[in-house]
Amino acid sequence: MKENLKVEIFKGFDFCKKFRIELKSTFRHNQSVLIRTFDLETLMTTKIRAVLYRNWEKISKKEKTVISVKGKDYFDLLRYLQQGIIPNLKSIEGIKNLEELKEKLIEKVKKIDSRSIKLDL
Repeated sequence: MKENLKVEIFKGFDFCKKFRIELKSTFRHNQSVLIRTFDLETLMTTKIRAVLYRNWEKISKKEKTVISVKGKDYFDLLRYLQQGIIPNLKSIEGIKNLEELKEKLIEKVKKIDSRSIKLDL
């Protein structure tokens, strides 16, 4: 069975410098790899920031918007919510508490195009 590891490099994570980084080891196919990653609370926060602030579109050859949101952002956020993870609120500008975050996320979700999420996933 073939397994893939996706590595994303983004240099705009200055807001996360003060948060805990974990080392996770994985062993597959007789190989061991150490991975530096943020804790789950901070990873969830980066996903929330993506949902709230990412401007992304997939444009057709005819210059029309085909997909208006990254469906994976919403899928990943749902997975964190299902696990009961509480985000690091300190790293989300303008959010004072979980209730305010919930309101902003609900407001954003009400505006999304569900067709775009399906197409992107």
